[in-house]
Amino acid sequence: MRAGVYDNPPLTIISDTGELSGIHVDLLKNIAVKEKWDVTFVPGSITQGIERLKAGEVDILLPLAYSADRVKYLDFNNVTVIVNWGQVYTPKTKAMQSFLDLEGKRVAVVRNNVQYSALKDMMEQFWIKPVYVEVDGFDKVFDLLRHNQVDAGIVGRFYGMANEAKFDVAASPIVFNPIEVRYGFPKGSGSDLIQAIDSQLTAMKGMPNSPYHQALEKYLQISNKKRNAGLDKMGHCHDCSGLRNFCSSKCVPET
Repeated sequence: MRAGVYDNPPLTIISDTGELSGIHVDLLKNIAVKEKWDVTFVPGSITQGIERLKAGEVDILLPLAYSADRVKYLDFNNVTVIVNWGQVYTPKTKAMQSFLDLEGKRVAVVRNNVQYSALKDMMEQFWIKPVYVEVDGFDKVFDLLRHNQVDAGIVGRFYGMANEAKFDVAASPIVFNPIEVRYGFPKGSGSDLIQAIDSQLTAMKGMPNSPYHQALEKYLQISNKKRNAGLDKMGHCHDCSGLRNFCSSKCVPET
């Protein structure tokens, strides 16, 4: 199996030496052992990953946010790994409170990223006209912010949480577009893989101390221990790590 992967911490992490880790990587490696798959990872950008997937050059791409547009030309597994959403970040010297503050501002975005598409559609609906600066990864978004070369940048909330201190950037209160992050497959060719991955994910989610819960605790410090109504202190659901209002799963009390 050839697995496309791009750097998107903490979901997928590619170190300076090329070592791979992260929630989606750890889970796929665990599933591969159980299913006796031989996995070769193919690193690149998200744009390269999607193009390789469409061309059948890789069998799976991780991670990949589900969207109605992408499902037209790609397949997804059915069991959500985690829920993510977009967040606006700024340099420490600037502050933004609402989408209206983006009018006329230079906003760094990642090509082919779902959050970029969602923001662009939203801005057009409200006649807000940012100046988009397209780059190939979240790290480049934060690098532009750090050097005050843009006024704002859009990243996934998990990447922001993991890297805002490293790049010395500021999180704004502007969040949007909750999305289900899964695995992507070439259109019409991944049914056996999808079935196996969904089966393994379903089993892991239902088992305390499974590789799924271990991955969440390792990379997000979200524990599977007993908590009120199945939510942590920040209101994250244990099943998908989404906020209560954005959660795609039913949050139930743990016993």
